Amino acid sequence: MGMTNETKKAILDACDQAIALSPKQFPPDLPTTKLLGGAPAWYSFEYTAWSIGEYIQQYLSKAPELKQDFEILDKILQVVECVNLRRGRQSFVMAIGFVAARPCAERLSKFASDLDIDGHVVGTLLKMKAPGFRHAVEPLLASKMTWIKNQAKLYISRYP
Repeated sequence: MGMTNETKKAILDACDQAIALSPKQFPPDLPTTKLLGGAPAWYSFEYTAWSIGEYIQQYLSKAPELKQDFEILDKILQVVECVNLRRGRQSFVMAIGFVAARPCAERLSKFASDLDIDGHVVGTLLKMKAPGFRHAVEPLLASKMTWIKNQAKLYISRYP
């Protein structure tokens, strides 16, 4: 039991660290780079936040009982809602990609139009097995990114 409590505290603290990285103002896109296939370069805080979310995913896989802890799910969603973290939130979206997090689907679906995490949101809704968000996913059928368009097609085929 002690280990689970320690893990929970570590996850909550890590989310707070990620939120603390957020700039006060929404940062503009950096210049594009060939390294990222013509996408804008990442800010250092995006990389740092992303790695924190990756760390949380690993913790949740080691302590699956925490996947049903609403306090943890809520705190992860607080990071997702911190839009100034931009793409650093992708790993946090992926961290809640499991069926037990389905109660979070509505709150998450509001970010299907956020260009920094749109494809990850659809992928996570699929992993949550969360029907009922066609209205949020459908616009992504027109995405310029093939993988995002394919995620949207898959979602709509599963949940017509």
